[in-house]
Formats: sequence, C-alpha cells, structure tokens
Amino acid sequence: DAKKESKDAKEPVQAGQFYIQVGVFADSDNVKQVRTKLSAQGIASWTEAATGNLAGKTRVKAGPFASKEAADRKSVV
Repeated sequence: DAKKESKDAKEPVQAGQFYIQVGVFADSDNVKQVRTKLSAQGIASWTEAATGNLAGKTRVKAGPFASKEAADRKSVV
C-alpha cells in the first residue's frame, strides 16, 4: 500500500518553504515509481489520501523548495 511507504503522512508547511503536487494516482505501482524517481533526484516526497471526487487515489507531493521559482524550475519526474 502506497500510504504505508510514506515516511511522513503530511509535511509541515513553514514560511519560506514551497511544496508541489507531483500527481494523483489510482495505481500504487505508479506511486512507487514516481517516488523512486524523486528520491533518485534527492527530492523528498510524501503521500496523502486524496479526498472529494478523487477519493480512493493517492496524492504525491514533493519539497520543500527554497522558493516558488525553485519549485517551478525543478523537473521532478
């Protein structure tokens, strides 16, 4: 289960730190694949259960980045 692999259920958001949503996935193998690619680039990531019309899927988020520009520039996957 992808949620069990998450080292942090939810990253704390602090001033001066920016996070991005990498994607929302129904297949846990896709979650593993994306997180492996992020890790290989030295980018921390975590998962959280999607809600609303995306219930049953898993969000993959990454960061922190020092600025919005750094987050926008980063080719994460």
